[in-house]
Amino acid sequence: GILSIIEHLHTDLFLRIRVGIGAPRADVDPRDYVLQDFTAAEQQQLDAVLEKATLCCETVLAQGVEQAMNLFHAERIAADTAP
Repeated sequence: GILSIIEHLHTDLFLRIRVGIGAPRADVDPRDYVLQDFTAAEQQQLDAVLEKATLCCETVLAQGVEQAMNLFHAERIAADTAP
């Protein structure tokens, strides 16, 4: 995980692009939640999520972190506030 990357790089100063996984139900341990297999519905969404993450990485490389944050964070906020 992330601690292994930090140990190998000997720093925590690197860019991270996060992909949300939702939140577990109250009765599910978060550690178990993040390690469980994808549901059928989640598996169907995976290609689109990976495509968006790839586009974000490409935007960071081509246009910079700030532009990527403006594009992808603003998109998430719009989706979160949609009726």
